[in-house]
Amino acid sequence: MKYFRTGKSTHQNDIKCLKCASFEHCIYECKSLKETCVNCGGPHRCTSELCDKLNEITFLKNEYTINVMIGEGLIKSKYEILKTPRPVPKSLINNLNPNDSDLVLEKIDVFINKRFEEKIEEFNLKINSLDERITTNFNKISGLEELVIANNSKISSLDQRISSINTKIGNLENTVCEVSTKICNLGNLVSANTSDIKQITKDLGKTHEKLDLVSDNQLNELPPKPNFEGTKILKISSINSAGLENNYEYINSLIREHAIVCIQETWAETYMKIKNSIFISEKNVYSKNATRSSHLGRPSGGLAFIIDQNLNTKCSFLNDRIGILKINKLVVYNVVVLGDFNTDLSRKGKRTNDFNNFLNKNNFKLADLEQKQIIDFTFQRADQRSWIDHVLCEKNNINVRNVLVKLSPINLSDHNSLSLEYDLKISKAHKPITSLPKKSKIIVNWDNIEFKRAYQERIKKEVLKLESESEFLLNEKSPQKIKTLSTKLLNEICSILINATTTTSNEYQQKLNRKKRIGEPKYKKWWDDSFRRYTKN
Repeated sequence: MKYFRTGKSTHQNDIKCLKCASFEHCIYECKSLKETCVNCGGPHRCTSELCDKLNEITFLKNEYTINVMIGEGLIKSKYEILKTPRPVPKSLINNLNPNDSDLVLEKIDVFINKRFEEKIEEFNLKINSLDERITTNFNKISGLEELVIANNSKISSLDQRISSINTKIGNLENTVCEVSTKICNLGNLVSANTSDIKQITKDLGKTHEKLDLVSDNQLNELPPKPNFEGTKILKISSINSAGLENNYEYINSLIREHAIVCIQETWAETYMKIKNSIFISEKNVYSKNATRSSHLGRPSGGLAFIIDQNLNTKCSFLNDRIGILKINKLVVYNVVVLGDFNTDLSRKGKRTNDFNNFLNKNNFKLADLEQKQIIDFTFQRADQRSWIDHVLCEKNNINVRNVLVKLSPINLSDHNSLSLEYDLKISKAHKPITSLPKKSKIIVNWDNIEFKRAYQERIKKEVLKLESESEFLLNEKSPQKIKTLSTKLLNEICSILINATTTTSNEYQQKLNRKKRIGEPKYKKWWDDSFRRYTKN
């Protein structure tokens, strides 16, 4: 009989695992590979027929039936009713006839042959599955070879087209030269007839003034048109990094190619962890630190915006998972929402319903689904794929275009990145930032012993943290990874030196600017603690 709590007929003792006989957990939480009987302590489960105590209970409950079967000659001993073969006691072996021993050997042969056939069937199934996999992989390889051959033919045709385009460009250059000569001739004609042109311009000016008066009287109620200087194409990217420090190589490639990169799940608890993971210069970094619910494991959440320094932007964060970025006050009218929404529209559920209601309420569309994609998933874990990262914008928004799902071999996250182009209208009222604000001058006094000591102590504390990274760099053999790791290490060393210099300088400057209290003795710079102790003695 099975008992969930203890494996015994009574429930007076504490809870035990039916697999390993431990008091710490039940069988559904057991991870042990060793089996221990709860009843007799043997190397088997308490429900197995190898347990002598369980067999005794079975024999007692079926004693009458066993005696009848032995009396009728159906079985030789009570152990024959068990499914698991059991060793026959010595008392019964002595009473066996030679014919009975032959029967026992025959039964043993039958049992061994049966088990052997079962094992052979299992191995045959595994071999068949391996054969199927090998054939499928062979077919895939052959298909790839065909694609490579087709691509080679396409490349050759492209080379021919490029050569023909080059010849056409040469012809265009010749025609441009001819047009330029004609323009020069026209300029000479215009200069000869300047008096006529001046008279025509005066007449046109008078007509324009009259038209302006008419338009002012008729169109006073129309709103003024916005004053734009032109448009600029912004390349924007979004990715769930699954740890910025783990995926810094791919993140830096996105930062290099895009003006704005929106990063979710940075798992970074400090601003410096994000700053040290970015190697691209002339970028502004806005971040929200990740939160930690327990001292065990990794933190969760965390956001970061990596933006070109020439963009006029403002950033604010609602929490560690939602951030708002304003570019030329576009957040009010032209809203673009990017990120990981943790729901796939192809699957029914509460989250999908809430997401659809959010889209309908705000008149949003999914720009990534409206465009044809080569990659039809944004999240992949093992064999599971889903489309949970999206780009949302208003239905009448025509500025968002070329939304693509990108798959990269250097991306170590389980999410693919999203890339898009945005036609940003450049306003005269909100010009881009062309010059950086002036930084305060850092005062460094290397002749001061206290300044040197404070600087050295700060450097020692920070350099000790880089020992693990330097060891990892020494053990690395890949040239590409050595390049990226050395760049990261050099950036961290530079930031350590800069931060130590600025903090020590600020501390030194604060001491210099400190006002002396009334009655406080004045000392010269050379009058330090050693001289004071000497004079006291």
